[in-house]
Amino acid sequence: RGGRLDKLETGALLVGGLWFVADALFVARPSPLLQVVSMVLTPLFLLFCVAAVFRILWRWSARRGRAVLPLGICLSFILLSPEVGGFIRRYHFARSLPGYERVIHDLESGSIPVSGELQRIPTAEAHFGHPVLARLGADKVLMVEFLIGGGFPVKHSGYLYSSSTAFESDPVVVRRWPKRRNIQESWYWVSD
Repeated sequence: RGGRLDKLETGALLVGGLWFVADALFVARPSPLLQVVSMVLTPLFLLFCVAAVFRILWRWSARRGRAVLPLGICLSFILLSPEVGGFIRRYHFARSLPGYERVIHDLESGSIPVSGELQRIPTAEAHFGHPVLARLGADKVLMVEFLIGGGFPVKHSGYLYSSSTAFESDPVVVRRWPKRRNIQESWYWVSD
């Protein structure tokens, strides 16, 4: 048999590979479609993971190290998917940042008016293809949300720009974005 893959190895590669792609892309840019694909593939992928564990127990004496291959494939996909998704998200942010900064400049200069109420910025939304929202918080802190995706039942994620770190106690931000992680000065990855 040598180097040929058996059915379990092939299935782990195919189903695990599809799950890996869907999950990594969902981490990078969440969407309902990717969430559904990932949810449909997850039980099937987990069956392959369980089968891989049983294979080690039942076939170790006959296959030795090769018995571990399907489990290794499955674990690799599980461990690498969030890392690859995070890399894609960081790459997308770096590519989009100059455009985001132009919107920030227009808001700060007053060429796009902004108030204390959270409002959509239609010109920016048309450019980025996703909602862009802005408001002036307490002490005139400018907060701009660049939404990049979501899922269901009600899941959103994106980037939050804040002209000051004082936004952390802003009740609107606390309510809208319970999960916040600083990614660079004035910029946060946010999700609900």
